[in-house]
Amino acid sequence: MAAAEVAVEGTDKVVKLTVSAGVAELDCENHIISVQRADKALYEAKYDGKNCVRLWRPECAKASLPVLKTDAASSM
Repeated sequence: MAAAEVAVEGTDKVVKLTVSAGVAELDCENHIISVQRADKALYEAKYDGKNCVRLWRPECAKASLPVLKTDAASSM
């Protein structure tokens, strides 16, 4: 999937955007668990590549994903 190109208003610049997202069902009794699950799914999406959406599943809790290494330029 290609990055989206967005024009910056008032300039002649175009910015390329990618999005990775993690999704989890809302646990009405414990919102912290829901956020932690979505966070795990987000890291799975980042590991799988750009422009990914991953849904938290019980298997996510058991899997250990490798740590992503980034350089300073890519994190800006």
